Parts: sequence; C-alpha cells; structure tokens
Amino acid sequence: MRIPLLALFLVLLAVVGCRLPWIPRPLPPTPSPSPQATPSLPVPSPTPTPLRPLPTPTPPPSPPSATPTPSLPYDLAIRPPPGWESALIASPFRDAKATSPFLGPDAPYISWAVENLGPGPAPSPALVDLSLDGVLVERWRIPPLEAGERFSILNWGELLQRVRLTPGTHTLTLTIDPIGLLREQNPANNTLSVSFLWTGPPLPLVPPEELPYLPDLTLFTPPGWSAPMEVVPKEAGKTQVRVAVRNRGRSSADRRTFVDLRVNGMIATRWAVPPLLPGQEAVLEWDSLLDTMALPPGRHTLVVTVDATGLQDEAREDNNSYTLTLLWPPAQENAPRGFRLVPYAFPGMGDALVLSSLPGQFAVGPVERGHGVWAHWGVRNAGNAALPQPLAVEMLLNGSTVARWTRPALGPGEVDVLLDQPLPSALAQLPTGVYQVALIAGLATESGAMGQVLLRVERQVAWVERSPDPPPTPSPEEIRRLLGRVGRLLEADGSEGQDGIALAQDILAVASALYAVLYGRPLEAEGVDVLFLPYLEWARWVQKVCADQSSALPVPQQASYYTSCLHLQSANALTTRWRGRLRIGLMAQRSPIEVLRDLGHEMGHLRQMLVNPRLDQAPDTLDLRALREAQGFLHEALFVRLLEERTGLDMSLYPRTPLYAQWAQEALTNVHLQRDGDEYARGIALLWTALLSDDNLRQARNDLLLQGKLGITSLRSAFVYLLSISPDQAEGYARRHLARWEGVRTTLEGLLLGRLVLGLPLAREGVGAFRGVGLLLP
Repeated sequence: MRIPLLALFLVLLAVVGCRLPWIPRPLPPTPSPSPQATPSLPVPSPTPTPLRPLPTPTPPPSPPSATPTPSLPYDLAIRPPPGWESALIASPFRDAKATSPFLGPDAPYISWAVENLGPGPAPSPALVDLSLDGVLVERWRIPPLEAGERFSILNWGELLQRVRLTPGTHTLTLTIDPIGLLREQNPANNTLSVSFLWTGPPLPLVPPEELPYLPDLTLFTPPGWSAPMEVVPKEAGKTQVRVAVRNRGRSSADRRTFVDLRVNGMIATRWAVPPLLPGQEAVLEWDSLLDTMALPPGRHTLVVTVDATGLQDEAREDNNSYTLTLLWPPAQENAPRGFRLVPYAFPGMGDALVLSSLPGQFAVGPVERGHGVWAHWGVRNAGNAALPQPLAVEMLLNGSTVARWTRPALGPGEVDVLLDQPLPSALAQLPTGVYQVALIAGLATESGAMGQVLLRVERQVAWVERSPDPPPTPSPEEIRRLLGRVGRLLEADGSEGQDGIALAQDILAVASALYAVLYGRPLEAEGVDVLFLPYLEWARWVQKVCADQSSALPVPQQASYYTSCLHLQSANALTTRWRGRLRIGLMAQRSPIEVLRDLGHEMGHLRQMLVNPRLDQAPDTLDLRALREAQGFLHEALFVRLLEERTGLDMSLYPRTPLYAQWAQEALTNVHLQRDGDEYARGIALLWTALLSDDNLRQARNDLLLQGKLGITSLRSAFVYLLSISPDQAEGYARRHLARWEGVRTTLEGLLLGRLVLGLPLAREGVGAFRGVGLLLP
C-alpha cells in the first residue's frame, strides 16, 4: 500500500476566521453524552510479504504448471537386484539381502532398488517415497534411468530420526512417482510393502503434571501476513509457498521435526525444522510448487502439518495443521471500480476526529477552556479507484463552519491526516457544556468549494474548566492486583489472536504497576502516551515521526536523516518526544510478553528523557546511541527481575542443555560481530564493559561476580549512575570502556553459561521473551 508523503504531510492551506461573529451555545445536557462519529473501518492487511519485504509482481495471466510427461516406452519398477530376496529390505544388519521379521531396539538398515524395465530411457527424474504405516519418512529424487539401468539406496539408517516406533507390527511401503507425474508403460509395479515386528521398548509416557509445560509447535501469522501459510508470486513467474512455525510452549522442542505440505491430498514437499526454544520461530519457503505439481485451473486444497511424523511430545496436538484453499490461476480483479472515503484514526489518535486543548494531544477527551483548540482528523480512500478531484474538508461546530481545508485527491488505499490544526482562538472561550462537532469531506469544485459530499463524521465534545486530576499512585494492594494480570499474558503467549493488541490494557496495567514500585507514581502520571500499534500502523507512525523530525533540520540534511530514520520501522519499539508530548510506540502485533518486555526497555529511555533531557540535545553519534541502549537494556533487566520478585515467578531461568548453551554463545558472538555498526549490540557491549571496569560500579560488579547476575538493588543503582552521565562525557565514556571489550568477552562467556541450571524442571523453564535478560544481560 502506497502512502504518499504529499497526502500525509501537506500543510494546512486555509483556515477561515480568526474571530467569530457569533458565540455558539452548548447543546442541552444529556444523561450520557457519547461520540457520534462514524465508526472507523479497519485498515486492510498489507499485501502479503515475508518478514523481509520482497517484491510481489502481478501473476502472469497464464501461469506455468507442471505438465505430466507424455506416455513413453519406459517402465520404472521396484525390482530386486540379483541375490536380494526383495527390492525393499529392512534389517538390523548392514548389507542384508532379506528383511528380518523382527527389528529393534536399534535403528534398522533399509535398502531398496528401482530398475527401468522398459525398452527406452526415462525422460526425467522421478520421486521415490518411503512411508511407515502411511506416514512419509523420506523422499528421494532419482535421476533419469536408461533402459535396463538400476538405482539403489543401501543401508539407510535414519528411520528412528523420522518417526517413533511402538512395539508391534509395522509396514514399510516404497512408492515410485507418488504424485503421479510419470506416464510409463506399467505403473502397477510402482509400489511394494514389507512388514516387520518392532521389539523395541514402548514410548515413555509424559506425566500428566508435565503436559502443560511441554513444547507446543504450531503455525502462526507473522506481522504483515494474512495467514500462517501464504502462496505469493515471485520473480520470473515463480510461485512461492511460505509457512510460519513457532514453538509457543513453555519448554524447548529438543529435536529436529518435519513439516509436510499436501496439495490435493498428496505430499508436495517437506521441510526440516531445527530444534526451537520457547518463542522461537521458523519461516519456511518453497519456490517449486509449479515445477512439482500439476495444477489445472480451479480450486486446490493445501494443508500444512507441523511435526508431521509425531517425533515431538507437545502440550497440544490439535493445533498442528492449517488448510488453505487456492484458486488457480489467481483471480483477476473483476470488482467494479470506485472510490470510497471512510474515517481514519492515525496511530495514537483516539478517533478519526479529535479536538484537544494543546497540540500533540490526540486522545479523545474534553477541551479545557482558556488554552486554545486544536483539531486532528484523518480520512482514507477504501475504494479501488482514485478520487477524480481534490478534497474539500470543512469542520462544523453546532452546525456552523469554523475551518476549511483543500486537500489532494487520494488514490486507492491512501490516507490523508492533519494533526495539530489550530482553530479560531475564540473557541477557547466558549462556555462549558457539550458541543456537536462535525467533519465533512467531499469533492472540491474548481473554485475549491464543497461539491459532492463523500463523508460526514460527527461527535460530541465537552468544554470544561480544567483537566481531571492526575491518576493517583496505586496502593500496595492495587499493585498486587495489577501484577496478577501477568498470568493472563503468560497464558496467551503465542496464541493466535491473543497478541499485544488484544491484551494492551493488561500489558499497560502490569507495566504501570512496576513503574509505580520503582518511581513512586504510575506511568500515566508522566504525561506519556503509550501506543499499541498493529504492523501496518506502526510503519505509518514511524514514517510520520521521521518526516516531522527531518523537517526541523536544515534542508541539506533532511533527506539523509529521513532515510536513516526509517530503519526504525524494522524495530519493535520507539520512545520519542513528538509534537510536544512524550510517546512510546510499540509494534504490538506479536507475543504480549514480548511487548511487555520491550515496554520495560522503553521505560529506560523515558527515564533518561525525564531525568537527563540534555542527552537528547547532544550530536547524534553511534556511541551516544549505544549509551542510550545500555540504559535501556539495564532498565529491561531491572523491569523483568522486579516482575519476578513481585510475582514470585522465575521467568528467566533456563536449563543447561546444548540448545540453550548454543543460543547464549551465538548471542554473545552477534554482539561481538555487530558492535561496531549496530547501536543495540554496541549498547550491550558498553553495558558489560562498564560494569566490569568502571570504579563507580564496583558494588554492582561485586554483586555480579558473587551471584552471577545483578540483583534489583544493584540494577537500580547502576541505572541511576548511567543516567547521570552528561552529554559532554558520553562520547569519551563509551569509547574508553568499549576499548576493553576484547578482554571482557572471554570472561563473559563463562559467566553467562554458568547461569544455565542443570536438571531444571520443565515447570520452571523461563519464557522465551525473557531469554535475553536471563542469558545475555547483567
């Protein structure tokens, strides 16, 4: 979706009237005045893109499809070589020539052979599937065979890495051309089965009390996707199938598993998924759909299944598949074309039409008399055609026009937002009461007057003498009650539809309670707006913030600053002073625990802006940004450990397993490799080097070396100290301590690996979102 800068950022062209020749009277009081604005329609999902945006060209009108090979004089058959009892052999011994009726407990060796019995060569490669009791365990692609040529696989021993066998009789089946693309002389000889008795031990039973803490491999919808599985066009006429998998369980998936894609009931491809820690994700992509399957025009059913061979014990087994109905070729745009103007609430706006007493205040609320009146509004073209003319927009108060604007025509899906528009000063002196406010938008005539009306948004707004009192500091009992909501966040972690948007109020309640514990007042009392934004709205908000900030710079610097600022769209959180107010923006279309963690990090930036605002005025350099991130990471650790202390939950402990050790080592390696160009990696490196070498942090260092991590008291004192560094000291401080990184790194790896707990029960394994606090931060 294109968002033109002209439509977003054009300045106000005309405001009518500096004085009012009339004084409107307030509306008669009503028992419960409520906004009357037309409901804002939801913003459509963006064009499906992978996590890293890729081009999405229009599919060709006649897409290529895999075409079955014409019937030719060749015959691929499952046939034993000389000396073999069967063409499919399973035996406990290598190089066996016959299948053993009894197998187990060790993995059997499987061999098979295929021969071309026809008079002519096979024209193309062929697929060969091996299945156990109807479940695919392996697929091979064999080369084209000449007449009389044989192909064999000997001593394949990976059966127990694909499936788990239970005692009893099982059947192995070998199938040539499982998808049915070949046209050969005799397809009847393409299948062979052998049975055996498995004498290995029964599978261990999972104790019922451990079941809720097992891993849970499931499919999920990443930000920017429309579903857990998508079929999207690629370059050069290719079509890509992409699938997103996550471990939303409380413990690690400790083995490689497999994901199958079935098209019209046949397995088209299989992906191998590595072991996943809690919260870890994998995006699987396949570009060979049309090279593998014959897709005639019409509807086709695609089914993706996680842990298709049942290797992994899971907390739930009922969320392992997703079905997609695909219309092929893709439907062309046949809908009637037309434009449709709808209200649009820009990220952070309480509604599509807001009046406030001060600029930068976008929440729905009363107007405080005596300050001024500011208007904020947004509209969107929800149609599939552009507006034929510019927009004429009028704002009415109790039916009388108080402002007019002329705005550019909007293309399909484009938005137009005006913020901080001053209204005539006389409005600030209106008597207290409730007034009817309306925004009317229509097609502008050649003279700029209102022509055809396309949209009318109305609401009632109260004029009051003063703003309500600031929120009171919660009592200890209220803090305990608010922190209890963290259980809801943990329960919803990773569930489809239960993301940071749906649970924003719970996240804010927990964060505000912890802020009150640390600083003696709720987060709301700091005058900060916390925005929980879906993926598309997050990108729009960052774009607007960057545009506003760049416009305040000298003209030669604007373009480069704007371009570099836009990299923040790939981040998940941002704290800034924008349009006169402090704001924390969060991309909240993800795990609620991740959003809570990032809010704790951003609170560190908020404290810096409140306590040491001079740091924001210093020249922007990599080392200065690294210092800010060191402050943010330290506050993130403080936030999580205080949450653990107050709730009695260990949420950042992890077992001593190779998978966790690998994660910690790779995280530290990434910090080392990226520290010279990335502010976040450099911030972590600065935090550790300062803690281990700054004499002013000696007490925190002693705590760290004694306990292996910082306690709450040491975290608070270290955070206050880092906040106190002045702008003229920041550059030298960062450079001086970062120079010690190479010496610190060796000590650091042993310290971090020492935090892993041997024999940690499943029920105590930490949540995935706090892994960085547990295994990378002090």
